[in-house]
Amino acid sequence: MNSIRFEVPLGSARARRISVNVTVMTEKLVGIPRLTSDLVAGELLVSMSTNINGKVNLGVIKKSVSIRMNCSMIVDLQRQDVKDMDCEKKVSL
Repeated sequence: MNSIRFEVPLGSARARRISVNVTVMTEKLVGIPRLTSDLVAGELLVSMSTNINGKVNLGVIKKSVSIRMNCSMIVDLQRQDVKDMDCEKKVSL
């Protein structure tokens, strides 16, 4: 499994949505056994996971928080659209 790690500097952060562009390195895809059958079928299964750890300060209450999300989706290659997405999330205080 290939992974990408981002480090976020300490500081205040507000809730927000972000867009992420992903660059696919085709030379790494060649080693995936079922890639050919997925491409012939016109659908590609993509899985991803995200872990966010931090501290929350709500006035007098300070808590350590860990958020974990695992998602899988099927990408329709002809329509260039996400056909199905399933995400599981877990928040630990």
